[in-house]
Amino acid sequence: MRKRAPRRRYQRGCIRNVEGSWILKYYDAERKQRTKTLGPSAGKDKLSRNHAERAAAEFLRPFNEDPKERKRQTTLAEFVEKVYVPIKRNSGAWRKGTEITAVDTIEAYLLPHLGTVRMSELEPDHFRQVLLKVRDKGLGKSVLSHVRTFAKAICKMAHAEGYIDRDITAALDPVTPKGAQKEKLTVTKEDYALAKRMVAERERLALDLVMYCGLRESEVYALQVGDLMEGNVLEVRRSWHQGAVNDPKSFKGRRKVGVPPKVMEALRTWAATLPDSSAAAWLFPSSTVVTPLWGGNILGKHIKPKLKPVGLDWLNFAIVRRTHSTEQEKLKTDPRIVAKQQGHSMDVHYREYVQTDTSELEAAATLLHTKFDETIV
Repeated sequence: MRKRAPRRRYQRGCIRNVEGSWILKYYDAERKQRTKTLGPSAGKDKLSRNHAERAAAEFLRPFNEDPKERKRQTTLAEFVEKVYVPIKRNSGAWRKGTEITAVDTIEAYLLPHLGTVRMSELEPDHFRQVLLKVRDKGLGKSVLSHVRTFAKAICKMAHAEGYIDRDITAALDPVTPKGAQKEKLTVTKEDYALAKRMVAERERLALDLVMYCGLRESEVYALQVGDLMEGNVLEVRRSWHQGAVNDPKSFKGRRKVGVPPKVMEALRTWAATLPDSSAAAWLFPSSTVVTPLWGGNILGKHIKPKLKPVGLDWLNFAIVRRTHSTEQEKLKTDPRIVAKQQGHSMDVHYREYVQTDTSELEAAATLLHTKFDETIV
């Protein structure tokens, strides 16, 4: 038979005047008797009996409150700071870069509007109004998606931890406002060839690893010399983002990647010229050699300025990686292989990366018309 938990009782405590001080006897959360000095009962700064009783009532208030009700009176900002972020951080659910993105998004878009709202007062409309304000600022679909994702994650945890009675963000899915959708650009082979001619060898190698091998920017700059395996294969084992070395972005991110022979030859030649070419040395080291280069700095300081005179300063690693998917689709490469190279699922491959140009749309419509029209007498 399961032992019943002791019943919580409302306590007023016992106040005694002991040797010139008001002393409160009470029971703590573990039902152990404790004492607390409330203040002097004599002298210049003495407390009256009434004041001592009020001080005792205030001190005992947390012990007399229902723990569940105490949680419900927590503000959203307090919950995020003391519960949500510590649990996510300590559980290892976040990579360093994810934590930075999550905290920045929550502090920028949720807490300014909802930080002082108590958990017991939160309603779905609170979050809907925040999403509308984000949309009205002209921010894109990606930002809205992040805000909604973190709002849902916060409320799911709050529900699980007993701070709210239900998952109130379940009502957000069908009514989330749509933000501005930016055009997903790709680069033509002519423009890519021109871009490669404009930049230095180090930047050409980084761009080629994205274009021909499908690596993420964070994976390129996390490569070590020892990741260049025998033959024309390299292994992705880590990522470098926001100044921290982490595991790859997803489970599928840890993988072996095929490399064109000419690109692999150039990589091995490059590695041989490095100050440190041992297996654990960074393939693209910073000036200190201790850490890798920062992809954002390379793009902003060494790629875009050189591409600006020819009008290609819009080019970035994301566009090059999207071009990798798009061109592989045109070549009718097995999508499973492309998804494997890029370290994500086939769903992401088609939904986020493969782009279709108007000539392909016209060809598809013409083919359907030709085949279908032939059957019409």
